Amino acid sequence: MDILEITLLDSYAPTHAIALARHGSDVAIAKIPLGPDLVQIEKFRADLLDVLRGRGKGTRPTGQQLIQFGRDLFDFLVRDDIGKLYSRLPNTQVSLKILVNQPALRQLPWEYLQEPNRISPRRGRSVVRIIPTVGVSALPPLPINHLTRVLFVYADPQGLTRVSWSDVRDALLRTYKARFPNSVGIEMVECTSRDSLGTALRRGKFDVVQFSCHGEVIDNKGTPEGRLILFDKNKRKLDFMTGKELAQQMAGHDIRLIVLSACDTSASTSDINFNNIAEDLILEGIPTVVANQAPVQDQTVAAFVGALYDELLLSGNIDMAVTAGRLQLATDLRDSPEWGIPTLYRIHGSSQMYQQIGI
Repeated sequence: MDILEITLLDSYAPTHAIALARHGSDVAIAKIPLGPDLVQIEKFRADLLDVLRGRGKGTRPTGQQLIQFGRDLFDFLVRDDIGKLYSRLPNTQVSLKILVNQPALRQLPWEYLQEPNRISPRRGRSVVRIIPTVGVSALPPLPINHLTRVLFVYADPQGLTRVSWSDVRDALLRTYKARFPNSVGIEMVECTSRDSLGTALRRGKFDVVQFSCHGEVIDNKGTPEGRLILFDKNKRKLDFMTGKELAQQMAGHDIRLIVLSACDTSASTSDINFNNIAEDLILEGIPTVVANQAPVQDQTVAAFVGALYDELLLSGNIDMAVTAGRLQLATDLRDSPEWGIPTLYRIHGSSQMYQQIGI
């Protein structure tokens, strides 16, 4: 796999940001203007989020409008010397790793990037969000035939829209059993609340934690706050768990991957101090998190998760696995924007979860 790293840095000037790109020994720098092109991109993003959240009177973008938006994103980012560097990329698997500290650019849905004369999503290109961390190290890849221990966290409380947690669980189980027909391949523990989650983490060691529940971003006394909606069966009431509370509980358990099949778990806001749930988890030492930057249709979750785990067990690579999930959504839903909602957050060096076959 080849890596293209693009870092977008705040210049602390209102006119532009600085982009630094690197592929192998090639390095390029460009100014990213914070002008009319950005305003147009931000408007499309805002309109798209309004539609996905059921707000306003807007209509869903057509497939061609999504493609044009992706090309506008590409032209906005890949410019000048960075464009020359990009043209030298090999026609093989390339992960585009984007690290951003400029507030306006941090909110943009880079997952919709469209290369000239190519249609995304496609095999061979992955979009990854890198979070700057200090002292967080990637874990070595597991053997491909490793018995994977999965903690499955689900909640489908009455009074809220349905969560197809059983479809997600079944898709996960089918995938592992298909890859390992003569062995278990997976051990799964289920829980529904913060108490049962804490108990499971104390009593067992897990490689993967899969959440299937509701997520939201609320206004907490003027400050945005991301949280999951779990359910306390003993008290028969909703259990709201903030990203920081979740990260605190998950830290220190050598978990390799967390998949948040829940709405708005990687949502962004204009508040420069806001970290979404995925970012909170990364900052507490979880190396890789898959989340959603907007509301997701319940019927799409199992298809995405199934394709993700299928590719993960084939290549061992989470970048390629998320791309496979996007491709599945694009195939199933055609011109729908759902394929760009999932996001992949990780630290440097954590793309390979399982060893490649033959290594």
